[in-house]
Amino acid sequence: MRKKNGKAAVIGVLAVVAIVLIGIVLLLVMQEKKKSTVVRQNNKAASGTEVEASSTDYSEIVYNGEKYTYNTDLKTILFLGIDKNQDDVDPEFTGTAGRSDCMILFLVNTKDKKAQMISIPRESMTDVEIYSVDDQYLGMVNEQIALQYSYGDGGKNSCWLAKKTVSKMLKNIPIDAYMSMELDGIAAVTDEIGGLTLTVPEDYTSIDPSFKKGETLNLKGELAEKYVRKRDINEFASNEGRMERQNQFIRALVPQMKDRFSSDIQSLLDATKGYITTDMNVDEMKMLMTCSLADETLTIPGERISTGDNSPEEYHLDEDALMKMIVEQCYTKQ
Repeated sequence: MRKKNGKAAVIGVLAVVAIVLIGIVLLLVMQEKKKSTVVRQNNKAASGTEVEASSTDYSEIVYNGEKYTYNTDLKTILFLGIDKNQDDVDPEFTGTAGRSDCMILFLVNTKDKKAQMISIPRESMTDVEIYSVDDQYLGMVNEQIALQYSYGDGGKNSCWLAKKTVSKMLKNIPIDAYMSMELDGIAAVTDEIGGLTLTVPEDYTSIDPSFKKGETLNLKGELAEKYVRKRDINEFASNEGRMERQNQFIRALVPQMKDRFSSDIQSLLDATKGYITTDMNVDEMKMLMTCSLADETLTIPGERISTGDNSPEEYHLDEDALMKMIVEQCYTKQ
Protein backbone atom coordinates (compact mmCIF):
# COMPACT_ATOMS: atom_id res chain seq x y z
CA MET A 1 0.00 0.00 0.00
CA ARG A 2 2.33 2.66 -1.20
CA LYS A 3 1.55 6.05 -2.57
CA LYS A 4 3.50 8.16 -5.04
CA ASN A 5 5.30 11.24 -3.79
CA GLY A 6 3.04 14.31 -3.98
CA LYS A 7 3.85 16.87 -6.64
CA ALA A 8 4.10 19.43 -3.88
CA ALA A 9 4.16 18.57 -0.19
CA VAL A 10 2.61 20.96 2.29
CA ILE A 11 4.72 22.57 4.89
CA GLY A 12 2.18 24.50 6.80
CA VAL A 13 4.73 26.81 8.34
CA LEU A 14 1.88 29.07 9.23
CA ALA A 15 0.56 26.35 11.43
CA VAL A 16 3.97 25.85 12.90
CA VAL A 17 3.94 29.48 13.88
CA ALA A 18 0.51 29.07 15.33
CA ILE A 19 1.93 26.31 17.46
CA VAL A 20 4.93 28.29 18.58
CA LEU A 21 2.98 31.43 19.29
CA ILE A 22 -0.32 30.02 20.39
CA GLY A 23 -0.30 26.34 21.15
CA ILE A 24 2.92 26.47 23.13
CA VAL A 25 1.61 29.25 25.32
CA LEU A 26 -1.53 27.31 25.98
CA LEU A 27 0.38 24.46 27.48
CA LEU A 28 2.49 26.82 29.55
CA VAL A 29 -0.59 28.12 31.31
CA MET A 30 -2.64 24.97 31.38
CA GLN A 31 -3.33 23.10 34.58
CA GLU A 32 -1.23 19.97 34.83
CA LYS A 33 -2.78 17.76 32.23
CA LYS A 34 -3.20 14.10 32.87
CA LYS A 35 -0.79 12.32 30.57
CA SER A 36 -2.03 9.55 28.35
CA THR A 37 -1.17 6.07 29.53
CA VAL A 38 1.54 4.62 27.36
CA VAL A 39 3.14 1.23 27.90
CA ARG A 40 6.87 1.26 27.21
CA GLN A 41 8.12 -1.95 25.69
CA ASN A 42 11.53 -3.30 26.63
CA ASN A 43 13.93 -2.73 23.78
CA LYS A 44 17.44 -3.75 22.89
CA ALA A 45 18.88 -2.05 19.83
CA ALA A 46 21.13 -3.80 17.35
CA SER A 47 24.25 -2.15 18.75
CA GLY A 48 23.53 -3.43 22.25
CA THR A 49 22.27 -0.18 23.77
CA GLU A 50 19.99 -1.30 26.57
CA VAL A 51 16.71 0.39 27.38
CA GLU A 52 14.37 -1.00 29.99
CA ALA A 53 11.10 0.08 31.56
CA SER A 54 11.28 0.36 35.34
CA SER A 55 7.50 0.90 35.56
CA THR A 56 4.44 0.34 33.39
CA ASP A 57 4.74 3.70 31.62
CA TYR A 58 7.29 6.08 30.13
CA SER A 59 8.05 7.88 33.40
CA GLU A 60 11.12 5.89 34.42
CA ILE A 61 13.62 4.04 32.24
CA VAL A 62 17.03 2.45 32.51
CA TYR A 63 19.34 3.56 29.71
CA ASN A 64 22.86 2.10 29.42
CA GLY A 65 22.70 1.01 33.03
CA GLU A 66 21.60 4.41 34.38
CA LYS A 67 18.17 5.29 35.75
CA TYR A 68 16.32 8.21 34.15
CA THR A 69 13.06 9.99 35.00
CA TYR A 70 10.84 11.74 32.47
CA ASN A 71 11.02 15.54 32.78
CA THR A 72 7.59 16.55 34.07
CA ASP A 73 8.29 20.19 33.19
CA LEU A 74 7.88 19.23 29.52
CA LYS A 75 4.74 19.77 27.49
CA THR A 76 4.75 18.29 24.01
CA ILE A 77 2.83 19.58 21.00
CA LEU A 78 2.68 17.86 17.63
CA PHE A 79 2.25 20.12 14.63
CA LEU A 80 0.95 18.65 11.37
CA GLY A 81 1.03 20.56 8.08
CA ILE A 82 -1.67 18.94 5.94
CA ASP A 83 -1.85 18.48 2.17
CA LYS A 84 -5.34 17.36 1.19
CA ASN A 85 -4.66 17.39 -2.56
CA GLN A 86 -5.49 13.82 -3.53
CA ASP A 87 -5.03 14.11 -7.29
CA ASP A 88 -2.03 11.77 -7.31
CA VAL A 89 -3.32 9.04 -4.96
CA ASP A 90 -2.88 5.51 -6.27
CA PRO A 91 -6.21 3.79 -7.07
CA GLU A 92 -5.54 1.05 -4.51
CA PHE A 93 -4.54 3.47 -1.76
CA THR A 94 -7.39 3.55 0.76
CA GLY A 95 -6.26 6.46 2.90
CA THR A 96 -7.87 9.54 1.36
CA ALA A 97 -7.97 12.16 4.14
CA GLY A 98 -4.72 13.88 3.16
CA ARG A 99 -1.10 13.64 4.32
CA SER A 100 0.81 15.22 7.16
CA ASP A 101 3.66 16.35 4.94
CA CYS A 102 5.13 18.58 7.64
CA MET A 103 5.58 17.11 11.12
CA ILE A 104 7.27 18.95 13.95
CA LEU A 105 7.26 18.05 17.62
CA PHE A 106 7.64 20.94 20.04
CA LEU A 107 9.15 20.16 23.44
CA VAL A 108 8.10 23.02 25.70
CA ASN A 109 9.92 23.42 28.98
CA THR A 110 7.40 25.14 31.24
CA LYS A 111 10.12 26.02 33.74
CA ASP A 112 12.42 28.09 31.53
CA LYS A 113 9.76 28.78 28.85
CA LYS A 114 11.89 27.56 25.98
CA ALA A 115 10.72 25.36 23.13
CA GLN A 116 12.82 22.84 21.24
CA MET A 117 11.71 22.00 17.71
CA ILE A 118 12.23 18.43 16.46
CA SER A 119 11.56 17.85 12.76
CA ILE A 120 10.15 14.49 11.72
CA PRO A 121 10.81 13.71 8.03
CA ARG A 122 7.54 12.79 6.31
CA GLU A 123 9.21 9.71 4.82
CA SER A 124 10.11 8.21 8.22
CA MET A 125 9.27 4.52 8.07
CA THR A 126 7.21 3.17 10.95
CA ASP A 127 4.22 0.93 11.68
CA VAL A 128 1.09 2.69 10.44
CA GLU A 129 -2.48 1.67 11.31
CA ILE A 130 -4.42 0.93 8.12
CA TYR A 131 -8.19 1.41 7.77
CA SER A 132 -10.57 0.80 4.89
CA VAL A 133 -12.70 3.54 3.36
CA ASP A 134 -15.58 2.39 5.60
CA ASP A 135 -13.37 2.75 8.69
CA GLN A 136 -12.63 -0.95 9.22
CA TYR A 137 -9.27 -1.70 10.83
CA LEU A 138 -7.09 -3.71 8.44
CA GLY A 139 -3.88 -4.08 10.41
CA MET A 140 -0.41 -2.51 10.57
CA VAL A 141 1.89 -1.77 7.64
CA ASN A 142 5.41 -0.36 7.70
CA GLU A 143 4.92 2.89 5.78
CA GLN A 144 5.85 6.56 5.59
CA ILE A 145 4.56 8.25 8.72
CA ALA A 146 2.95 11.01 6.64
CA LEU A 147 0.35 8.47 5.54
CA GLN A 148 -1.04 7.78 9.01
CA TYR A 149 -3.12 10.95 8.89
CA SER A 150 -4.76 9.80 5.65
CA TYR A 151 -6.50 6.86 7.32
CA GLY A 152 -8.65 9.05 9.54
CA ASP A 153 -11.45 11.53 8.96
CA GLY A 154 -9.33 14.47 7.83
CA GLY A 155 -9.94 16.14 11.19
CA LYS A 156 -9.63 15.19 14.84
CA ASN A 157 -9.51 11.45 14.25
CA SER A 158 -6.70 11.82 11.71
CA CYS A 159 -4.76 14.00 14.15
CA TRP A 160 -5.31 11.49 16.94
CA LEU A 161 -4.01 8.64 14.77
CA ALA A 162 -0.92 10.65 13.83
CA LYS A 163 -0.35 11.64 17.45
CA LYS A 164 -0.55 8.02 18.63
CA THR A 165 1.78 6.75 15.90
CA VAL A 166 4.37 9.47 16.47
CA SER A 167 4.36 8.67 20.19
CA LYS A 168 5.04 5.01 19.48
CA MET A 169 7.79 5.84 17.01
CA LEU A 170 9.45 8.15 19.54
CA LYS A 171 9.74 5.45 22.19
CA ASN A 172 6.32 6.10 23.71
CA ILE A 173 6.97 9.56 25.09
CA PRO A 174 3.61 11.26 25.71
CA ILE A 175 2.27 13.88 23.31
CA ASP A 176 0.09 16.34 25.20
CA ALA A 177 -1.57 18.16 22.30
CA TYR A 178 -1.80 18.44 18.55
CA MET A 179 -2.46 21.14 16.02
CA SER A 180 -2.88 20.67 12.28
CA MET A 181 -3.22 23.27 9.56
CA GLU A 182 -4.06 23.03 5.91
CA LEU A 183 -1.95 24.59 3.18
CA ASP A 184 -4.05 27.69 2.51
CA GLY A 185 -3.30 29.05 5.97
CA ILE A 186 0.24 30.05 4.96
CA ALA A 187 -0.96 32.68 2.53
CA ALA A 188 -3.60 33.94 4.97
CA VAL A 189 -1.20 34.65 7.82
CA THR A 190 1.66 36.08 5.77
CA ASP A 191 -0.83 38.46 4.20
CA GLU A 192 -2.10 39.35 7.66
CA ILE A 193 1.38 40.44 8.82
CA GLY A 194 2.29 42.22 5.58
CA GLY A 195 4.80 39.68 4.37
CA LEU A 196 8.08 38.30 5.67
CA THR A 197 11.56 39.38 4.60
CA LEU A 198 14.33 36.78 4.36
CA THR A 199 17.37 35.84 2.27
CA VAL A 200 17.29 32.74 0.06
CA PRO A 201 20.01 30.35 1.40
CA GLU A 202 20.53 28.26 -1.75
CA ASP A 203 19.56 28.31 -5.41
CA TYR A 204 15.88 27.35 -5.67
CA THR A 205 15.13 28.89 -9.07
CA SER A 206 13.76 25.51 -10.18
CA ILE A 207 10.87 26.29 -7.81
CA ASP A 208 10.51 29.97 -8.69
CA PRO A 209 12.78 32.30 -10.74
CA SER A 210 12.89 34.79 -7.86
CA PHE A 211 14.38 32.22 -5.46
CA LYS A 212 18.00 33.01 -6.28
CA LYS A 213 20.72 32.26 -3.76
CA GLY A 214 21.47 35.36 -1.71
CA GLU A 215 18.37 37.21 -2.92
CA THR A 216 16.42 39.10 -0.23
CA LEU A 217 12.69 38.71 -0.73
CA ASN A 218 9.48 39.88 0.89
CA LEU A 219 7.31 36.79 0.95
CA LYS A 220 3.55 36.90 1.26
CA GLY A 221 0.51 35.11 -0.10
CA GLU A 222 1.12 32.54 -2.82
CA LEU A 223 4.85 33.27 -2.99
CA ALA A 224 5.26 32.50 0.73
CA GLU A 225 3.28 29.31 0.24
CA LYS A 226 5.50 28.31 -2.65
CA TYR A 227 8.68 28.99 -0.67
CA VAL A 228 7.77 26.57 2.10
CA ARG A 229 5.77 24.06 0.07
CA LYS A 230 7.39 23.38 -3.29
CA ARG A 231 10.32 21.12 -4.10
CA ASP A 232 11.84 19.46 -7.14
CA ILE A 233 10.32 15.99 -6.97
CA ASN A 234 12.84 14.71 -9.51
CA GLU A 235 15.73 15.46 -7.16
CA PHE A 236 16.69 12.91 -4.53
CA ALA A 237 16.32 14.15 -0.93
CA SER A 238 14.68 17.41 -2.07
CA ASN A 239 12.60 17.35 1.10
CA GLU A 240 15.73 18.16 3.11
CA GLY A 241 16.09 21.51 1.37
CA ARG A 242 12.44 22.20 1.87
CA MET A 243 12.75 21.43 5.59
CA GLU A 244 15.67 23.88 5.76
CA ARG A 245 13.49 26.59 4.22
CA GLN A 246 10.64 25.94 6.58
CA ASN A 247 12.95 26.20 9.60
CA GLN A 248 14.33 29.49 8.24
CA PHE A 249 10.80 30.72 7.64
CA ILE A 250 9.68 29.89 11.17
CA ARG A 251 12.62 31.59 12.84
CA ALA A 252 12.08 34.75 10.82
CA LEU A 253 8.35 34.72 11.40
CA VAL A 254 8.22 34.08 15.15
CA PRO A 255 9.40 37.53 16.33
CA GLN A 256 7.23 39.28 13.78
CA MET A 257 4.21 37.26 14.87
CA LYS A 258 4.87 38.15 18.49
CA ASP A 259 5.01 41.84 17.64
CA ARG A 260 1.82 41.65 15.60
CA PHE A 261 -0.38 39.36 17.67
CA SER A 262 0.84 39.30 21.28
CA SER A 263 -1.94 41.70 22.32
CA ASP A 264 -4.41 40.79 19.58
CA ILE A 265 -4.43 37.00 19.30
CA GLN A 266 -8.00 37.05 18.01
CA SER A 267 -6.80 38.52 14.70
CA LEU A 268 -4.58 35.51 14.18
CA LEU A 269 -7.40 33.15 15.05
CA ASP A 270 -9.68 34.95 12.60
CA ALA A 271 -7.04 34.80 9.85
CA THR A 272 -6.63 31.05 10.26
CA LYS A 273 -10.25 30.12 10.87
CA GLY A 274 -11.16 26.99 8.95
CA TYR A 275 -7.55 25.89 8.50
CA ILE A 276 -6.71 24.66 12.01
CA THR A 277 -7.70 21.50 13.89
CA THR A 278 -6.53 21.23 17.49
CA ASP A 279 -7.41 19.70 20.83
CA MET A 280 -6.24 22.84 22.65
CA ASN A 281 -8.64 25.26 24.30
CA VAL A 282 -9.14 28.45 22.27
CA ASP A 283 -9.49 30.69 25.33
CA GLU A 284 -6.16 29.49 26.67
CA MET A 285 -4.59 30.25 23.30
CA LYS A 286 -5.22 33.94 23.94
CA MET A 287 -2.77 34.04 26.85
CA LEU A 288 0.36 36.15 26.55
CA MET A 289 2.95 34.61 24.27
CA THR A 290 6.08 34.04 26.31
CA CYS A 291 8.02 31.13 24.79
CA SER A 292 11.28 31.41 22.88
CA LEU A 293 12.67 28.88 20.42
CA ALA A 294 15.93 27.06 20.99
CA ASP A 295 18.66 28.15 18.59
CA GLU A 296 18.91 24.78 16.86
CA THR A 297 16.20 22.70 15.24
CA LEU A 298 16.79 18.98 15.70
CA THR A 299 15.85 16.26 13.22
CA ILE A 300 15.20 12.70 14.28
CA PRO A 301 18.27 10.72 13.19
CA GLY A 302 18.17 8.34 10.28
CA GLU A 303 19.13 7.68 6.67
CA ARG A 304 17.21 8.60 3.54
CA ILE A 305 17.26 6.00 0.79
CA SER A 306 15.91 5.73 -2.73
CA THR A 307 13.60 2.82 -3.53
CA GLY A 308 13.83 3.21 -7.30
CA ASP A 309 12.34 5.30 -10.08
CA ASN A 310 8.75 6.44 -9.53
CA SER A 311 8.84 5.03 -6.01
CA PRO A 312 8.71 7.02 -2.77
CA GLU A 313 11.87 7.68 -0.79
CA GLU A 314 12.19 6.10 2.63
CA TYR A 315 13.77 7.52 5.79
CA HIS A 316 15.05 4.71 7.98
CA LEU A 317 15.46 5.65 11.62
CA ASP A 318 18.71 5.17 13.53
CA GLU A 319 17.09 3.64 16.59
CA ASP A 320 20.14 3.97 18.84
CA ALA A 321 20.70 7.62 17.97
CA LEU A 322 16.98 8.32 18.30
CA MET A 323 16.88 6.80 21.78
CA LYS A 324 19.92 8.88 22.78
CA MET A 325 18.22 12.06 21.53
CA ILE A 326 15.02 11.30 23.42
CA VAL A 327 16.89 10.58 26.66
CA GLU A 328 18.87 13.82 26.33
CA GLN A 329 15.82 15.94 25.50
CA CYS A 330 13.12 14.38 27.66
CA TYR A 331 14.73 12.71 30.67
CA THR A 332 16.88 13.56 33.69
CA LYS A 333 19.29 11.18 35.35
CA GLN A 334 18.28 10.08 38.82
